[in-house]
Amino acid sequence: MFDDLCALERVPGLFRLIPGSNYAMSRFTRRAVPPPAGHLSVMEDVTVKHHRGQDNQQALYDDLTGLPNRRLLAQQMVRALTSARESGHRAAILCLAIDRFQQGDDGHGQIAKDKCMKRIATMLTRRLRGMDLVVRTGEEEFTIVLGEIESVGAAGIVAKALVELFAIPLEVEQCPILLRASVGGAVYPDHGEREMQLWQGADTAMRRAKRDGGGRYHLAAQDTSTDVAENVELEDHIRTTLQEGGLRLHYQLQYHMNGQIRGVEALLRLPHPTLGYVSPDRFIPLAEASGLIHPLGKFVIKEACRQLMLWNKAGMTPVRIAINVSPLQLMRSEFAAEVQQAILESDVDPALLEIEITERVILNFDETAKRMTELAALGIRFAVDDFGTGYASLQHLHRLPISTLKIDRSFIQRLCESSRSYPIVKAIVELAHSLKMQVIAEGVEDEDQLQLLRELKCDCIQGFLLSRPLPPEEIKVFLSNQI
Repeated sequence: MFDDLCALERVPGLFRLIPGSNYAMSRFTRRAVPPPAGHLSVMEDVTVKHHRGQDNQQALYDDLTGLPNRRLLAQQMVRALTSARESGHRAAILCLAIDRFQQGDDGHGQIAKDKCMKRIATMLTRRLRGMDLVVRTGEEEFTIVLGEIESVGAAGIVAKALVELFAIPLEVEQCPILLRASVGGAVYPDHGEREMQLWQGADTAMRRAKRDGGGRYHLAAQDTSTDVAENVELEDHIRTTLQEGGLRLHYQLQYHMNGQIRGVEALLRLPHPTLGYVSPDRFIPLAEASGLIHPLGKFVIKEACRQLMLWNKAGMTPVRIAINVSPLQLMRSEFAAEVQQAILESDVDPALLEIEITERVILNFDETAKRMTELAALGIRFAVDDFGTGYASLQHLHRLPISTLKIDRSFIQRLCESSRSYPIVKAIVELAHSLKMQVIAEGVEDEDQLQLLRELKCDCIQGFLLSRPLPPEEIKVFLSNQI
């Protein structure tokens, strides 16, 4: 059957063929054993399959890091953009380059450099979601595909988090090696609609970050100069409105299923002379990219606490206020102190404050967990907003002081129309209850949605069916009628 029967000695088993004979030698008896009469023996050289599998692995994955290579990247970019088109989400391509690798190589040798590359591959993979892809596309470069993200600002937050990974030296062979990284990003469909167009845009942005000194990130430029000019004008307007005290908070009521008011969510409103109130989806990413998110966030916290104090003085039934907080705010060491100062100035009960975070906070678990725990010790509650959109890490979810999950409105809007949304909402409700958390469904707009949420044993609802966001003087009417 084989030209060289001796080759079978490489295959582990109970028997091996004796060269030049029709007998097999038993491993245990060390004697020749004739083949059983009346039986047909079929043999296969498994080394062929083994080598074929190795060839496939090498064709798709990097030898050193084990990460996917360019072949898988092309497939995943197509898949991510297709999913984004179908779901109405965004997707992003990030290019990351190590700035100081040559210096590290000169000082520590190729072996140390290879170990660094393996460590970096592990760091990047652990920092991102399971649905994202990290690819080694060059000796010192990586490409990341982010699927189903919320906004351009979300891509910027991820890029910033990746840059900050390198703030701590890598320990290799008992020697700290300080590296820096430059990151460039491009978002579908804001910066392009084709895979290569986005990849080239991200690569160009990354190289611009390197030219600017490295250790930073840039996003691709918008397609038209008109968009850039509008962003510059809007950023100036945010800054001016903040300085002149023109920002406003509106409040949207949250209800228990029995009709009792659970609390209100504070929503920032940016008035504009020609655009009316600018959508938060429009100006919050700009604020995050420009650094204005910190004074904006500080204003929201102080104003919400002040409003709570006014309602208390007016004899209103105590009501919980939920405040949206950007991951960039939570990453600041001063954040917990700013919240405590606002509470002291307004003399309000910390238990009446609920901080809403997004799933993106999990990207910076180590930096944010301590501050969240510190604030939770005061009685402040935490809720995860837009839950189900992609960034939550279940291994960290139960380790953070989170008491509420808010189901993203996109699932609620399709609850009665899509057979896929119903099991997702059901799973989120069951997950939350298993972790002793409350569930709030956002974006409830009709009675059919409400009825299904009752059947699913959802705890609370929020949406236009019961209340639109209202200024504080109109919310006061509802609170006065609360028993």
